[in-house]
Amino acid sequence: VTSLSGTLNAQQWDTVINSVKVLLTSSTIKTTALQPFMVSTPKSSQATTPTTTTNTAPPPAEAADEYHTFSSQADFTSDLMSNMYRHQLTLGVIAGLHEKGLGQLALQHVQTITASLWAFYQAVVEFQSAAMTKWRTDLWHSGGSDVVALQHVLQQQTAGLQCYFTLSFALLKTSHKDTVLKDVIRACKEVLQHYSDVEAESVDGGAGQAGTPQGGGEQQQVVVAPTGTDSKKLPSQCTELHSLAPVVILITHSLSRWPQNEFLEHVVALHPIFITLIMSGELGIRREVAGYFEQWAKLVAGR
Repeated sequence: VTSLSGTLNAQQWDTVINSVKVLLTSSTIKTTALQPFMVSTPKSSQATTPTTTTNTAPPPAEAADEYHTFSSQADFTSDLMSNMYRHQLTLGVIAGLHEKGLGQLALQHVQTITASLWAFYQAVVEFQSAAMTKWRTDLWHSGGSDVVALQHVLQQQTAGLQCYFTLSFALLKTSHKDTVLKDVIRACKEVLQHYSDVEAESVDGGAGQAGTPQGGGEQQQVVVAPTGTDSKKLPSQCTELHSLAPVVILITHSLSRWPQNEFLEHVVALHPIFITLIMSGELGIRREVAGYFEQWAKLVAGR
């Protein structure tokens, strides 16, 4: 595709972008797709045959009377891994298109890609939510390929968001800047706030077994799950503390280098979140946020 990109007409581009959208959509984790691999049995039940869950929504975190397990954990892991590899390959195609230049793509094409990338991110946020903690913990305690599957989900969350913001920030350098600016700021705010919330929850609830690596942690190491029941918490390498840190660094670094007028008009709206992030447990984030405040002070002084 990338080698022929310079010769494609408008209709062919529509076909290419639609194919990318289909691939990204098919890679996105869907709650309904989890149901065939799940069964639900009340803790008080003496039945030997589990009842298949029919509710398509994730179980509420407070549903203490329900104990969830996998009816076919191997199939679940295989399906999850296939989705993540498909997503990874699709990101490679998008990266190739970006290297050729966004100028050859219509704005609607880029927005189709970014919308699909954002949907993938939101699906991972749901998968990482408290409502699905039991599901992820079952995978983690199983060890082996199940732990790898959890990590691949987070790796693709990182890669997908990095791709999203790379494309979004590139659009701000085109004639479409005024059209996409508010959406870019909104996305930045949502991711920064989500990371701040996740970190606050990890402090209130007790940190995982390992901290996020300083500088972002793009390369994730395999975490060996304990064989006993000595820990009920997932290590940070299997949480969004690990996957979102490099994205927060990317966002902060990029926003801190915006022109004076745009910085003072739009970026300072994120000031309250940056005040929280200056106390982040991630060294790379603290450094970038300190750079943000230095830039803010410099621009305000020279106003």
